Amino acid sequence: MRYLIIFLFPMLILANYSGVYHWGESENEKDIVFIQLDKTISLQIRWGEFNEDGTKWIKKFKTVKNPILKGDKLKSSDINGVFKKEKDKTTLVIKNEIAIKSTDLSQYFSGKYPEGSYKILTEKELLNKSEEEQKIIKNEIFARYGYIFKSGGDMESYFNKQEWYKPEYKNVDEFLTSIEKQNIKLLLNLEKRNKK
Repeated sequence: MRYLIIFLFPMLILANYSGVYHWGESENEKDIVFIQLDKTISLQIRWGEFNEDGTKWIKKFKTVKNPILKGDKLKSSDINGVFKKEKDKTTLVIKNEIAIKSTDLSQYFSGKYPEGSYKILTEKELLNKSEEEQKIIKNEIFARYGYIFKSGGDMESYFNKQEWYKPEYKNVDEFLTSIEKQNIKLLLNLEKRNKK
């Protein structure tokens, strides 16, 4: 008689902690945007401050360079913490402070094409869009940071009609995440091809 021996190995399932985590209260509030895509990890801190004379609320962004996730531990130059999943919530514990996952990425980013900021776009999906749509997808990434577009230009006209858009910065390059930079590069390449 022969016996069939089956070995069962538990599958290694890595938790995906992607989302927006809210931390603090009132003027000390911050959102921590954490995106985990395969080998790409993006970490950004977002908050607001009043300008010098206290008349205008200015959005602020800090894109953290080279964040590392090992298991449930997050390490970076700006934030070190531990993700915890409970039945009804996911949290990020940072120095005894708790940031609670408040929303999914698809609901957090403004605009018609929010995916330009939270997923890596493919050439195939972009080729299904018109040249005008591709242009808006690319510029929407900048607009979400309050980029000030060329006065009198098409993009200034388009974004001034969007209620979420608030022009605040002449240059937003330092805010861009690696995901957004990759998407912009692809969109610029498609734009060059379209002009040929």
